[in-house]
Amino acid sequence: MKQKINRLWTQAVLIRAVKTFIQAGFSVLTIEVLTHLFSWPLILVTALLSFTYSLLTNIFVDLPESSTDGELVIDKSDPNKNSYLLNLAIPFEDLDHKKVVSFDIQHAIHEQPDNSQ
Repeated sequence: MKQKINRLWTQAVLIRAVKTFIQAGFSVLTIEVLTHLFSWPLILVTALLSFTYSLLTNIFVDLPESSTDGELVIDKSDPNKNSYLLNLAIPFEDLDHKKVVSFDIQHAIHEQPDNSQ
């Protein structure tokens, strides 16, 4: 498992699994309505299996919408300027081949020492 499990990753996995659940349920419902063999248990079991397979797939395969290429740290210790630090998780040359670059944004707020004594 390569991905970093965090809130963003968990949210992306659950959203994808719920979408898969709904799609599978509507697919089976459509087939059953067309064939006049309507069965709620079959619809529910099929949708739940799809939900489970989606979760398992996303656990063992990297999710593109939840992976990041690094971290952007914003330092607001000086009120007159913002400092930015970019920590890349991939080599800089690999960014050139990507259409979309994704970063986690971290706010680093450092207090200035009080030297008014």
